[in-house]
Amino acid sequence: MGLNIKNEETCRLAGKAKTGAITLALRERMARETKRRSADARLRRMRAAANRCAALLGTGLSSAAHGELLYDEHGLPK
Repeated sequence: MGLNIKNEETCRLAGKAKTGAITLALRERMARETKRRSADARLRRMRAAANRCAALLGTGLSSAAHGELLYDEHGLPK
């Protein structure tokens, strides 16, 4: 399959090895997209975990009360 590039700047940037330059650019783009999708998926999983934890805590606690949950009366971790 042939590739006909009609943009002078693209031809200049790609140089004589246009196929190699395009292959490299596409691989790099795919890697960025894969990484972005992975980050989005991790964020969704983290939010789901946070929501599950929040549901377990109930409504009687505020964010200011976290010290009572994590530390004893001497300020040491429980």
